[in-house]
Amino acid sequence: MKEKTELSGSVFRYSIGNLFVRALSFILLPFYSNIISAEDFGVYAIVMSFYTVASVFFQFGLHSSFSKFYIEEKDAFEKKKIFNSVINFISIISFIFSISIMLMSGEISKLLFGNFNQYYLIIIIAFALLFDTISYYLLHLLKTIEKSRTVLIYSSISALINFILNIVLLYVFNLGISGIILAQAGASLILVIMLIPLITSEYSFAITKKYLRRLIIFAIPIFAAGIFSSLIDVSDRFILNHFMDERDVGVYSFSYRIALIMNVFVISFRTAWVPRAMNLYVQKEYTSTAGSTLTKIIAASGLIFISICLLAQDLFNLQIFGFNFLNKNYLDGIIILPYVLTGYFFSLIGNFYFLYPYVEEKNYHFLLGDAFSFIVNLGMNFLLIPYLGIKGAGIATMLSFMFYAFYMYIISHKKIKVKHNPGLNISIILTTAIIYFIGIYVNNVFIDILLLMTYSVIMLKNFKINFKNLFGLS
Repeated sequence: MKEKTELSGSVFRYSIGNLFVRALSFILLPFYSNIISAEDFGVYAIVMSFYTVASVFFQFGLHSSFSKFYIEEKDAFEKKKIFNSVINFISIISFIFSISIMLMSGEISKLLFGNFNQYYLIIIIAFALLFDTISYYLLHLLKTIEKSRTVLIYSSISALINFILNIVLLYVFNLGISGIILAQAGASLILVIMLIPLITSEYSFAITKKYLRRLIIFAIPIFAAGIFSSLIDVSDRFILNHFMDERDVGVYSFSYRIALIMNVFVISFRTAWVPRAMNLYVQKEYTSTAGSTLTKIIAASGLIFISICLLAQDLFNLQIFGFNFLNKNYLDGIIILPYVLTGYFFSLIGNFYFLYPYVEEKNYHFLLGDAFSFIVNLGMNFLLIPYLGIKGAGIATMLSFMFYAFYMYIISHKKIKVKHNPGLNISIILTTAIIYFIGIYVNNVFIDILLLMTYSVIMLKNFKINFKNLFGLS
């Protein structure tokens, strides 16, 4: 039965689930930093960059078209046809791609590293891609029908399994970075096994050609956009490795992982916002309610931004039983945090303005936005990294996401109206900037905590932002 939920509840549950996943990953970071060298972490980052790009081909952009056609279809039997067409097609192509990657593992290793030594990591990645893709689409069905509680439970269980496997494989069997990837593959396989009973009533081994054709046609621009989007996320690692070395890639990628806390918020919002915004649009309530949501995500982004920027160095200075919580070999990387976090903020704004090309089936705007953003990212990386190093890569990330947000706003704001409060939004952004610069100037952990409390009070008392109902839409 469909779970009735408001956007506030959905985003809260997805945020909790994503935060739990990232919290477990963050708990592993101190261990990673103290037993894995920056060079090895750079190798891991490059392999996972390959994974990021490959996953776009595995997923094929069908998640968006599935959500659209599944939600719009009213007949339950036809909904099942849509789901089966997607899951069966995806499973088949994922299996084919995985076998292909295994057979070409040596050549892929040589392409990424200039040698065949990391072929075994590529083979493990092939398994991870297969299981990750299938579990992703099974969870996506639950997200589309807004079963956020179920998604939270199973995502959390999978994250916990991944955490335990990391401990066992990395610290007991001392498998290094291969243990990290094996843990991911194993957790995804177990998640697939757990989810299968939930979809048996929906599933049959059948592909309806008329639906698959429509789904693929709708997905092609999103698939192409996904390629550019993934390259925006990972091209900096390859360019850093070209101009610098694997240690710099490792240091950069380690701090990037810290910044991913903001991306948890972005993903959680996007996951809940797509079906909710579509329903609001159909009910003709979007124009009157979306503006308040924009204000609240700006406020929440500001809180996350200053929390990470101000407390990151404190975590490197923190010692527990004589050991650094985070190894200072990775400390140089925190210089990228303000730029990457700002980039994620603009990514959030771009996701907010997704509705117009989505409901009008003008998906080429997603492709154009990501394509132009990739060009900006690529150009800025080649221009800035030789002079600014990892800081240049962070700035390039920020500029590319900024361009994407600007593009989505330009094409959307006149087509689908939103009642904004620009004065309040600007005040929140200025408050965030002032709090940030004070914290950076003073550089004291107790002052940092006081500033965070001050920011929260200002949002609650002065700007009337209720963090308990951050995304509530009445």
